Amino acid sequence: MKHLTPSLIVGCMAAFGLVLGYSAPALAAKHVKITTHGNTSHPLVVAMEEMKKFIEEKTGGEYVLDIYPSSKLGTMETCYQGMRLGTVHMVVEGPSNICKFVPAFKIFDLPYLFPNQDIADEILSGPVGKKLLADTSNPSVTMLRFLHYGSRVLFTTTPVNSANDLKGKKIRASGSPVHIAALEAFGISSVPMPVTEIYTSLQQGVIDGTDVDIPGQFTNRWYEKANHAFMSRHIYVPHLLMVSTAWWNKLPQDVKKVFEEAADMYCKRSRELLIENDVTSLDAMKEKGLVVTEMKPEEVALWKEETKDLYKQFPDIPADLLNSIRAEVARLEK
Repeated sequence: MKHLTPSLIVGCMAAFGLVLGYSAPALAAKHVKITTHGNTSHPLVVAMEEMKKFIEEKTGGEYVLDIYPSSKLGTMETCYQGMRLGTVHMVVEGPSNICKFVPAFKIFDLPYLFPNQDIADEILSGPVGKKLLADTSNPSVTMLRFLHYGSRVLFTTTPVNSANDLKGKKIRASGSPVHIAALEAFGISSVPMPVTEIYTSLQQGVIDGTDVDIPGQFTNRWYEKANHAFMSRHIYVPHLLMVSTAWWNKLPQDVKKVFEEAADMYCKRSRELLIENDVTSLDAMKEKGLVVTEMKPEEVALWKEETKDLYKQFPDIPADLLNSIRAEVARLEK
C-alpha cells in the first residue's frame, strides 16, 4: 500500500470538506508586530496603515501587520530587546533614542549637520545613507531605511525674542549625550526625561520648554503649556525603519521582496505626510495661540560657530562618516 504524502492528505481533507459542504480552513496568518511612538493620527502611523494594507494585499493575507502606536509595546529599550528576541518585528524610531545601542547615530544630534531637510533626505537615501544602514546593522537588528522626520524647534512657556532669551532655560532633552551637549553649548540647561513626563513637567514648572519637531509638539499637546516657538531648526532628526534580523532573514525571498517594496512606499508616503503635517500642525498651534519667532541669520551663524567642534567630545562618532556627510553637503550646496 502506498503511503499518503502530506499534500495528498490535505487534498483529501479539502475534498472531503467539499462533500460535506464546507471549505478546509486556511493556514493561519503570520502576524508581524510594528511599533512607533506616534499616536494613531501621527503621519508615521497613518502611513503605516497604508503599508499594512499593501503587505496584506500583496501576500494574500498570509502576513498581517499589527500596528502598535504610542509606544504600546514599551520603551525603546524594551522594543530593541524584542527585536533581538524576534518578539517585535519592526520598529520606527529616531536615532537619538537608540544611540546607546548604535553609537554612530550620535552624529544626528550634531547641530546644523545638514543645511536643510531636502539635502538631508537626499544624502540619507543615497550612497552615504545606505552605507551607514549596512554598517550599523547587526545580528540582532537590521537598519532597513532612513525616514524623513523633521527639524527640532525650541518651544517655551515664556516669550523668547532672541537666542539670548534662552540662556539658562530648562529645556527637555532626549537621552542622547550629544543632544544634551548641544543644548548646553547654546547656554540652555538641558533636562533629559522620558516623553511621557513632559506634559506634567511643563505644567509643574520642572522644565521651561521642549526641543522637538513641530508635529511632535502638536500631537502631544505640549503647546498647551509651551506656547512660544523659537524657529531655530538646529537639528534635523531623521527616523529609522528597523527590523528584527532573525525574523527578516527567515522571510521567503518573495515575501521579503514585498516588505522591501512596502518599506520604499512607506518612506515616500510618510515623507509626504510629515512635510504636509509640519505646515498644518504649526498653523493649528498658531490658531491655539502659539507665538512664533524666527531665528535671525546672525544668531544661526553664532550657534553654528559655537558647536562646529562639538563632535570632538564624542570619539565614537565616526570621523569618516562625518567627513562623507560634509562632503555631500558641500557638493549639493554648489
